[in-house]
Amino acid sequence: MGFYIKSSKFHEGKHKLVKKKIVVVACLYYESNLKYYCKYLKRIPDYIDLLIISSKKSVLKESASILDSEKHNIKYIEKKNRGRDVSALLVVARKYISEYDYFCFIHDKSPNHEYLSEDIGLWVDNIWDSMLASECYIENVIQLFEENEKLGAVFPPGPIGESLRPWFEDSWFSNYTNTVMLAEKLGLSVPIERRDFVVSLGTVLWGRTIAFDKLFSIDWAYTDFLDEPLPADGTVSHAIERILHYVVIDAGYETSYITNENCAALLLDRFLSYSSLMHSVIKDELPAFNMQQVRDVIERTKEIKDYVSNHKNLYIFGAGEYGKSALRFLRNNKFNVSGFLVTRNTINQPYKEDIPVIELSEYRPQKNDGIIVAVSIEKMPDIEKTLKMYSIEDYLYGF
Repeated sequence: MGFYIKSSKFHEGKHKLVKKKIVVVACLYYESNLKYYCKYLKRIPDYIDLLIISSKKSVLKESASILDSEKHNIKYIEKKNRGRDVSALLVVARKYISEYDYFCFIHDKSPNHEYLSEDIGLWVDNIWDSMLASECYIENVIQLFEENEKLGAVFPPGPIGESLRPWFEDSWFSNYTNTVMLAEKLGLSVPIERRDFVVSLGTVLWGRTIAFDKLFSIDWAYTDFLDEPLPADGTVSHAIERILHYVVIDAGYETSYITNENCAALLLDRFLSYSSLMHSVIKDELPAFNMQQVRDVIERTKEIKDYVSNHKNLYIFGAGEYGKSALRFLRNNKFNVSGFLVTRNTINQPYKEDIPVIELSEYRPQKNDGIIVAVSIEKMPDIEKTLKMYSIEDYLYGF
C-alpha cells in the first residue's frame, strides 16, 4: 500500500493526452452545497465525461444551471432515494462505467451530528481535493495509471479530526463479518483479516475499470440496500465501502492513497499534532517512550499478563520512569504490586500509595514471587548480572 502526492499546479513530466475513455461519476444530494461541489466538477478536462446522479430533481436542475454553460459532455440521471451513493455507483453508474477505461467516483457528505461539522468539513475537502484538485492534478492522476499498469485504484486518505478515529485505529466497526460475507458472494479469494487496516473508507476513488470486474459483474438492484433511514453501521453499503480495496487486490492489481501537496501538508500537520498529544497520554499509561517501545508493548502485553497471572506476589524491578509506567500498566489490568525492587534505594521513602521500595540485598524471595523488570534495554545486561548475583531466575523483562 503506497501513498502518492501529486502536484495540483504542475504537470509531472511531459503530459500527453491519453487515448483512453474516462468518466467522473458524482453522486450529489445536498442542494445547499452544490456550488462548492460544482466548483470541483468545472475543473474536469473536456475530454473526460461527467455523470451526475441524484435522487433529487432539484439538485439535477441546479447542477445543470451551474455547469451546462461551461461543459457539454454531462449526463444527468435521477435515482431512487435508496442506497445513497453506493446504489448510485452499483445500480445506476455501473453500466456506464463499463464503457470506460478509467473512472472516478465521488459524492457529497454531511455530518450526522453538529459536533462533527468541522471534522466532516475537513474530510469533504480532503476527498474532493484528493480526487479533483485541478485540471492539472486530474491529468497527473490519469498519467499515474498510464505509467503503472498494475495500479488498480487510488483512494483519498481517511478522515482525521478531533472526534474521528480512522487514523488511530481500525475502521471495521461492525462491518468485518458482513464484508467477509460479501467477499464470498463476489467470489474473492484474497484473505480479509480482522487486523487489516481499512483502506477504502468513504467509497471515493479513481479506478481502472477492469480491476472492478467482480464487483460490477453482480446485477445490483435497489432492493439490495436498506431503505431510509439507513443505519449508521453494519449494512451492505458499509461492507461495499470496505471491500473496494480487496476487489482490486483480488483482480491482481495494486491500490494506493493519493492526494495533492496542499492537502498532504494539512493532514500531516494535523497528524503530528494529534499523535504528539496522544503519545503524551500513552507514555503516562504504558512504559513506552518511542514507537518501537509501543510496538513492543503490544507484542508483549499477552506474555506479561500470562506471567503475572501465574505468580501470587508481584514485584517491579526498577523504580524510575519505566517502573512507574509498569505500575500503571499492571494496575490498569487489575494486578496488585507488592513493591519495587532496586539495586540501591535512593528514594528513602515508600513510593506513593504505600508501595515499598526494597533493595535486592534485603529482598527475600518467596515461592510464588514474580518480578517484572522495567528498565531501559541498554541497562538489561547489567541488570541480568545483578539478578544472577542474587540467585534470582524467575523474572520477565517487561518493556
